Amino acid sequence: MSHWGVCMSVHRRAHARKELTPPSKKYPDKESEILYNLVKESYGGRLTAAELEEVKKDVQAIVETSKALREIRLHNSDEPFVIFRPYRGRK
Repeated sequence: MSHWGVCMSVHRRAHARKELTPPSKKYPDKESEILYNLVKESYGGRLTAAELEEVKKDVQAIVETSKALREIRLHNSDEPFVIFRPYRGRK
């Protein structure tokens, strides 16, 4: 599976887990709240209420995807995905 495929798989699993869990309070966790407040403090004056709500959803999705990525345990011998493209001269 390609690097992109792995990322999409992790992203889908994070969203599937989100759909299975019942909606909780205003923020699902403290990390989302902290990051959202950071964005709101920095750029809140330039954003509308609707845009801030969209930012909140995006921050929560990023935090959930990050948690899913952190759950993947790598061994010291795991290497990054490399795409081999032989040089065929100038096109």
